[in-house]
Amino acid sequence: MHDTVGERPVVFRSTSPLVQLEAVRRSFGIGMFPTCLADSEPTLRRVLAVEAKTNRGFWIAIHEELRQVPRMAAVFDFVIEIFGANKAFYR
Repeated sequence: MHDTVGERPVVFRSTSPLVQLEAVRRSFGIGMFPTCLADSEPTLRRVLAVEAKTNRGFWIAIHEELRQVPRMAAVFDFVIEIFGANKAFYR
């Protein structure tokens, strides 16, 4: 965000995207969200779409022994499939 907002002071910080989203909903300012989260909020309006872009990387980890448990493998594979199929997670 520094590339977009420059030296303007940051008056609110949170590591939780849901808390950040609630702050923006309550008019604390602007935020940067994945489209899959922000597009579901009808009161929000996209701004700085060209000026503020980012690429997101996602990591998923599982203990190698748990990877062999069928229910764990099913969830692991499902998460990978959903993220791979839905490019909105990356915008």
